[in-house]
Amino acid sequence: MPRLIDYSRHRHKSEVMDVYLIRNARFFIGTTSGLTNAVISMGIPAALVNCISTDAQLWSSQVRFVPKAVKLNDGRRLTQRELTTSPWRWRLFDAAVMRRYGATPIDNDPDEILEAVKEVAALAESTPEPSATLTPSSSLIAQWVASLGLPYFYGAALPSLYYLEKHKSEFFDT
Repeated sequence: MPRLIDYSRHRHKSEVMDVYLIRNARFFIGTTSGLTNAVISMGIPAALVNCISTDAQLWSSQVRFVPKAVKLNDGRRLTQRELTTSPWRWRLFDAAVMRRYGATPIDNDPDEILEAVKEVAALAESTPEPSATLTPSSSLIAQWVASLGLPYFYGAALPSLYYLEKHKSEFFDT
């Protein structure tokens, strides 16, 4: 691909270069990981996708994320409240544990990832589009906050508004 550098296989890949590239990035696309936490601590806007965690996150307001869906064997999708409280919170440790309890993690769809990246690109450019200007007054955001089993489970980060809109009927307690 033109203008693409596969840094993961590049001869100049190093720990120092890792930090340099992160520190000078306009924004970052990743998932729940230690590298993500380093990026966020540097104030770099981040689009986090395929997120699943048993731990509360210290993510900043410059983060938009898309959680993984977790479906049970009967086809029901776990709600946000279930994902952030016992017993399900502790059953998300890994895929083997989830299988033991009849649950399967589902990767994000390409459209969900693309829209989260667009929201963060708008944040990074400081020219937010309506979907990137999530405020607590938004009814979807208010519903999101009310659905959390633990306040601030995702720090100051907000989920992608596109994702919330797409899955609101199955993601929130009704």
